[in-house]
Amino acid sequence: MVDSELIKKFLEKKCTADEADKVIEWMHSKEFESGLLKQIENDLNQELTSRSRAGEDLKDILENIFLQDQIDQIEAGKTRYTIPAPSRKRDYFFLKIAASIALVFALAFYLSRYLGGEISKDSITAYQYIVKENSEGRRSTIFLPDGTVVNLNAASEIRYIDNFTDTSRVVYLSGEAFFQVAKDTARPFIVFTENISVTALGTSFNIHSYITEDKLSVSLASGKVVIKDQEKKVFLEPGQEVQYMKKEKQFTELRNFSPRLAYGWVDGIISFQSADLPQTLSKLERWFGVKFILQNDNPVPWSYTGEFNNQSLKSVLESLSFSQNFTYEIQDKKVLISFNRD
Repeated sequence: MVDSELIKKFLEKKCTADEADKVIEWMHSKEFESGLLKQIENDLNQELTSRSRAGEDLKDILENIFLQDQIDQIEAGKTRYTIPAPSRKRDYFFLKIAASIALVFALAFYLSRYLGGEISKDSITAYQYIVKENSEGRRSTIFLPDGTVVNLNAASEIRYIDNFTDTSRVVYLSGEAFFQVAKDTARPFIVFTENISVTALGTSFNIHSYITEDKLSVSLASGKVVIKDQEKKVFLEPGQEVQYMKKEKQFTELRNFSPRLAYGWVDGIISFQSADLPQTLSKLERWFGVKFILQNDNPVPWSYTGEFNNQSLKSVLESLSFSQNFTYEIQDKKVLISFNRD
């Protein structure tokens, strides 16, 4: 376990890049995973309950720590302290390691309660997170404080500190994004997504990590990255891609990839390679912000390879319906699919 002084330096944004990495590694460790955070949560629950009963204003206690709606819920007695969850369902590991303001507060609380350290409220609240989220059918370009450019795909979200620390640049991702990382040898750029982290300096890479899918992938366009889970490190060279099987918690073998297939979406290209029906419809639902409704079963196996370059939903469906033998009807945000039987 890291010592109290290092945790304090981390919270006060005074540690070196190596020290920050050590704290982050500890946050990923089995020790942290197995019960420390739960202990922090339980004690913090008791602390907040005690203060509330003593008449203290919870808004003062939680100011700049929770999102406003969570403060309102706690004041109304509708909920107790929990680590704030993002707007959509996330993997439990992501909820812990996403290092929201509440996690920073929990670490500070741990420092004062168990390690005998002291830390000011100003240090705790120094971290203010910005959240950028795209709904289905929407893509955006985001410019981070260090000059890094992030292309954020549909149904995706990133969060980051409004001003990166002096020792590291940390971003949390759910969904898919292409990162063009500004070079800064003194501050590694770290992306956390579900069970892994991706660390780079000056690099461009794509991460595909949707919570509803059973695997995620990292594809490196330029530079170098190191990808970590709790057990293993994987190093990528340009043109290489690795997948991570979530259930098995294992990396696949490195492989080469097609840039158009991996991150052609940045230029408006939707690509498919031997995609089955659920994979095809899921990607189209995110891309166009629609919901597909199957009117009947597909009588033959579906496998589709192809791409669409900045085409409309109708144009895509015209091509697919011809090759896959179905009819369709667009009803606002719904698309009805009927497979032909002949």
